[in-house]
Amino acid sequence: MYTTAKLTGMKLTATAFRTQLFPALESAAKGDPVFITHKGRMFRVREETKKTRLERIDEITPLPGCVFGEADRDPHDSPWDEQAWLTKWPGGTK
Repeated sequence: MYTTAKLTGMKLTATAFRTQLFPALESAAKGDPVFITHKGRMFRVREETKKTRLERIDEITPLPGCVFGEADRDPHDSPWDEQAWLTKWPGGTK
């Protein structure tokens, strides 16, 4: 009815899959590929792996208008004065 091999996995028709549902699912749970053909199309059954908490964390993006740091300071105002630093620097500008 179906064949199992290490390289090719389990190949079943839709009817055979219905009759061999649990052995096919156990095979997929072990990591063996299970292929089902139905009307000339090939489907693959495999175990869904659950993501870890770290994998589920999306990249954190700040909200528009969100200010990090001191709330009373303008976010576009630099905390250091580049011109004052350039005048004090002994090398000067080139």
